[in-house]
Amino acid sequence: TCLLLNVARDAPGVLHEVLGYFAAKKINLAVIYPCPMPRLDWEYTFLVELHGHHADADFSNVLDLLSASNLCASPPLVIGSYPRATR
Repeated sequence: TCLLLNVARDAPGVLHEVLGYFAAKKINLAVIYPCPMPRLDWEYTFLVELHGHHADADFSNVLDLLSASNLCASPPLVIGSYPRATR
């Protein structure tokens, strides 16, 4: 799954707090890309790739918790979620 996260403030440990929600549910993060926000100095959107489907209960719970928290400036946006590959 790929999603966009906008942290609410530039402060030490904020991204760590946000990512802690995923760790608590044992959701493996594959990649985190910081993307500078246009016209906003030192503010970033993070593109996160993770193992899990947006319909999974634990993943949905994390999205709900982050949406309700004051850690994200806006609710996390899922931009793609794909089934696990099978052989």
